[in-house]
Amino acid sequence: MSIGHAAPCCGQDRFIDTPRFLHDPLPLLLALLLWGIARRVPTIVRGALRLTVALGLVTLVVYFTGEAAEELVEGLPTFAEPLVERHEALALWTTVAVAATGVLAVAAVVRSARSEGNGRQALIRL
Repeated sequence: MSIGHAAPCCGQDRFIDTPRFLHDPLPLLLALLLWGIARRVPTIVRGALRLTVALGLVTLVVYFTGEAAEELVEGLPTFAEPLVERHEALALWTTVAVAATGVLAVAAVVRSARSEGNGRQALIRL
C-alpha cells in the first residue's frame, strides 16, 4: 500500500511523489469528524463540517477545470494518456461523492443551528 503517488511537478518533465493525504483529504476529514463526535468536542465537529463544505466546493472547481489542465500537460514528454483517462473516469465519481458529502455537511450545520434555536443564522455559521 502506497502513501503517495506520482504527480507531475511544476509543469516540468519530472515527477514527484505526492503524499496521498494531499490528494484525498475526505477520509481525513471524516476521521476528524468522527473523532470530534466520539469525544463530544463541538468545535472539532463544526470545524470538520466547515472544512467538508469547503472541500466540496473546491472539488467542484477542480473538476470543472480538469479539462483545461489536461490541455496544458498534453505536450509534456511524460504525459501518459492511459493514466489521464483513468484519472478522468475516477474524477466524476469522486466529485459526486465529495460534493454530496459537502451537501450533507451543510445539512448537519443547519440542523445543529436549528436545534440550538439559531435557525436563521445557520448558513452564517458556515
